[in-house]
Amino acid sequence: MDDLSALLTAAGLSEVGVLDSTGIKFHVERVCRGDVSAATVEAYADNLHIVASAAGLGDTAIPIDYWDVCTMAMQASSIDEYAMLRRLSTPEFGAYLALLGRCFGILCDFEAACGETAVTTTLAILREVSAYVAAGHCLEMAEHCRATAPDKRAIFLWQQVVTGTNREVPYLHRDAYTHGIWGRFNVVEMWRYHVGAEVSVDATWGLTGFAERFVGDATNTNQIEHMTISAVAQMVLGVPVVLLDLLEEAEWILRRGTRAASRADIALNGAVARSLRPLFRVDDPGPACAVLVNALAG
Repeated sequence: MDDLSALLTAAGLSEVGVLDSTGIKFHVERVCRGDVSAATVEAYADNLHIVASAAGLGDTAIPIDYWDVCTMAMQASSIDEYAMLRRLSTPEFGAYLALLGRCFGILCDFEAACGETAVTTTLAILREVSAYVAAGHCLEMAEHCRATAPDKRAIFLWQQVVTGTNREVPYLHRDAYTHGIWGRFNVVEMWRYHVGAEVSVDATWGLTGFAERFVGDATNTNQIEHMTISAVAQMVLGVPVVLLDLLEEAEWILRRGTRAASRADIALNGAVARSLRPLFRVDDPGPACAVLVNALAG
């Protein structure tokens, strides 16, 4: 068992895990109990090296413990961390891992106060995701996207990488869309493992780049998340912006939010409808991004 511990240590795993990660100690305990074979864990250590290398090494590398997780969504799909790493370590996922590494690096630069705003940083990720989709790379992680058009798949994958949030149809408790096992493959989750704490989406992104009218008041802190979800609703699911605005009005009427926050969310829906939706092209996202940055700053 010392050999297994040494292999996992060399791969970069923590002894007892970080946040929800399994950790070396528990991997070894599984082998001792006969739950998994030593060969499975040895292969897992090799796959950790492959995945880490593909995602990129260095100061802004995705933490190794981030990969060492089996979520409830994975369990529901009968996929454990060993199976997930086997899948990700195959050649077809190499470009995807590199994309995740670049996007996490973009977030790390933002968190290091590089001069970018939350809005420009999020849209830098959209440009990376668009290039990935336009190049024709593997889109298994967007398997839950009902649309097949590349533009729509890019928006869906962008929202997945930025926050990974799933959404229900309000008041009906049915999924509007879900990311399934791929929901955790977002830069906020990676950041949590980087800092070793359960930081929220709102705290990670903040509100820089949004003019006051797109924020409303101090209760409305999730505008990056709202912007990407609004984009999926409008551009992927085809939800009319007027319906989204009616839902915002209902939130205020039912006292689930403030009037100022409702107005701000309606303004943000409108900015997405006027600036991103008509201009976005997966093979040339720059113009749409530039127009949206200016719209949200004013």
